Amino acid sequence: MRGLYAGCALFTCAVIVVAQSPAARVSAREKKQSSDVSGAAAQSIDPAKEADIRALLEITGSAKLGEQMQKDFLEQVRASFAESLPQNERSKRFVNDYLERFQKKFNPQALTELTIPIYDKHISADDLKGLLAFYRSPLGERTLKALPLVLQESRERGAELEQKAAQETMDELKTEYPEFVSDSNEDPKNP
Repeated sequence: MRGLYAGCALFTCAVIVVAQSPAARVSAREKKQSSDVSGAAAQSIDPAKEADIRALLEITGSAKLGEQMQKDFLEQVRASFAESLPQNERSKRFVNDYLERFQKKFNPQALTELTIPIYDKHISADDLKGLLAFYRSPLGERTLKALPLVLQESRERGAELEQKAAQETMDELKTEYPEFVSDSNEDPKNP
């Protein structure tokens, strides 16, 4: 499950980067119209269906996704800063200040609130009831316990495939681009 959360965190980071790009920017008026539409969608959800959506998010652990995404993101940021910044007290203060301020700005519960209209849009009330019945059944409970293990092992196998493909690709390019592809004991930035 952690791999899934990490993937979600990376996806979120990518969305943030794309959203900050000039091509993704929209006028204030367009933003207001968009927020009015999403606000109206959230307000028009049938209360019984919304309760079922919240129950599904809780049963599947998706309600905690924002918290896990935040935790994984903060770990990745800390590791990234540790690799890229000088190892001194000022850098440590910067990293700590960044992480502290980010936590004040990112509300994990907001992710749940944002997903409710999405579930409403794509999953019918009857399907929600069926999913809830399934996840509350013995088979559904076993599935919820097994899926994190399946996802973790799948992520590990996928990472092995990615690493193998990356190494094979680098080996192929080594003769064609020796200035970019170094031996494993050389720094590729300073051949």
